[in-house]
Amino acid sequence: ADMLDADFLYYLLTQPTIVEALHAIAEQSTSAYPSIKPSDIEDLEIQIPELATQKKIADMLTAFDAYIKRAVCELDLFLAMKKALLQQLFI
Repeated sequence: ADMLDADFLYYLLTQPTIVEALHAIAEQSTSAYPSIKPSDIEDLEIQIPELATQKKIADMLTAFDAYIKRAVCELDLFLAMKKALLQQLFI
């Protein structure tokens, strides 16, 4: 059975605290480029809720992302309309 929702995992791993921790681990690597091996992170403890809760969290965050994307598109449209109006008024 699945123990981890892929969208939840994405949101979890893109949180600043997790990104910073992984970056710090990668910077300590002995290879020429920063890298992370499974042995580097096998002792990390991360609280993971049950699958149903993961799905609810991921669904909510995905909905927020979609709303933000639409709002940014609308804002860009309004800014372009304002710019066009100002250009017509002051030419």
